[in-house]
Amino acid sequence: SNIKNRRVVLFSGLPCQCAAVKAYLKTCGINFEDYLITMSILCHGVPSQKIFDGYIAELEEIEHKKVCKYSFRYKGLVKGLYNSRSALIEFCDGSSKVVDLNDDPFLKGYYKRLFYRPSCGECIFAQQDRVADITLSDAWKIEQVYPEYNPLRGVSLIMTATEKGDDVIDGIADFVEIKPIDSDWALNSQAIMRTPTVLHDNRDKFFKIYKKET
Repeated sequence: SNIKNRRVVLFSGLPCQCAAVKAYLKTCGINFEDYLITMSILCHGVPSQKIFDGYIAELEEIEHKKVCKYSFRYKGLVKGLYNSRSALIEFCDGSSKVVDLNDDPFLKGYYKRLFYRPSCGECIFAQQDRVADITLSDAWKIEQVYPEYNPLRGVSLIMTATEKGDDVIDGIADFVEIKPIDSDWALNSQAIMRTPTVLHDNRDKFFKIYKKET
């Protein structure tokens, strides 16, 4: 309704979700080009929701308390070091704990790509031509270009594909620290820009076991 009323809307999601929104609006005959801005993350794959729900349920059983919030990409110190691959778990009683991929089964499986959805291994959006106006990703290996940056503290790579995307980034330039980077480096810094995620060799075996075990 906002787009119909000529109000600008920012939609943020995965590349496949951005494509779905555009396809839906086109099917409905809604002119969205002037009023929709899409922003996607550079997605390596989406884990099974069933696995995450089961993980939370088991965690609550182990801890004897309810989980109120689970935040991926925790930016604080973990064991004296920064590691944005950690997560902050907040419980409903006010307590919390930080876990990382070395001691947490869900994070370990996620980063090993053990329980991604099958479609992620055949993703048609894993290419340099981006479906969204803006693409955000982790700036892994940024220290090769800017040694003063630590990617584990959370450094973002911003790529624009349209003039709308350029205008949005120009509009926030005074509020964030932005540095230029060579486009060839950006497009080749991660394999997912060229080919879909390679699913774990034991993915099928894992799901067979999961049907019988916790």
